[in-house]
Amino acid sequence: MDWFGFLTTALGGLLTLGGGLLGAWWTERRARDRETRAREHEREVWARGLRFEAHLRFLDVFEAKYRVTSTAKDDPHEPEPPEDWLVPVWDAYQRLRIVCDPETACTAEAALKALHEYAFGKGKWEQVEWASDQYLGAVRGEFGLKQIDLVGD
Repeated sequence: MDWFGFLTTALGGLLTLGGGLLGAWWTERRARDRETRAREHEREVWARGLRFEAHLRFLDVFEAKYRVTSTAKDDPHEPEPPEDWLVPVWDAYQRLRIVCDPETACTAEAALKALHEYAFGKGKWEQVEWASDQYLGAVRGEFGLKQIDLVGD
């Protein structure tokens, strides 16, 4: 019996089997990593969409209330708005605060406070414009967009 031929054949078979198992393991690992990256990307896209929708909702409500308040301020016979006048803006801010960066939430809160002071006669429209611009700048930063010139910069 030729032991050398037998050992060579057995060793070749074991190496082939080991290479196949190693290749299958490596392929499975790469597929698992690819799926993990795809899930993370999907989650990031979903979260970005939530943030985008929350920012749009806040801006829509904020701008609508600011526009109505500005128009009412021009009429000297217009009474002060009711206490719950800014509740929709506050609700939109609360939704926004859940999904956005803390820095952006702080600038949104500052804009809301400026609007509140303006609506109830304690502030000026310039403060609202400045705070609104700061909020827009923070939103641009949160989404990784190029910075633009803002009021007060």
